[in-house]
Amino acid sequence: MQLAAHLGADVTGVCSASKEDLVRAQGAHRTVDYASVRLPAMGGPFDVIIDIAGNNPVSALRRCLAPGGRLVIVGGEGGGRLLGGIERNLLATMAGWFTAKDLGWMFSSTTTARCAEVARLITEGAVTPVIDRTVDLDGAADAIAAMASGHLRGHAVLEMQ
Repeated sequence: MQLAAHLGADVTGVCSASKEDLVRAQGAHRTVDYASVRLPAMGGPFDVIIDIAGNNPVSALRRCLAPGGRLVIVGGEGGGRLLGGIERNLLATMAGWFTAKDLGWMFSSTTTARCAEVARLITEGAVTPVIDRTVDLDGAADAIAAMASGHLRGHAVLEMQ
């Protein structure tokens, strides 16, 4: 979100009401509380939708895209029986074959060049890591539980000593 805002995108952040201030601070021009507003009432059409939560069907997200828009699904929520949670990702890719919209998913790979670019953006103040908590190994289980429940306001950092 920070990078999109830094590059000049008009960003709409979908979040819980308790995180609206955080999402605006990260560059969202407007926020939508997913608990009280459902698709397609969230606005749009959108040029790009990056779905990291997996709470809406691919078909509903597709209808919110502008002509030629792009849907990117990040992650594999749900832990599906057959494919371990990537069913939505595959569905989006296949649906994209039959529409004028680009539907797909993202794999992330860490390279030295990408790390250097992120470090440069952080150093320049273009993006700021959002850290909810820093824990040692004894606090790791609690941090993971907070992440799984959606209660973190940023990242949990495991500090090794």
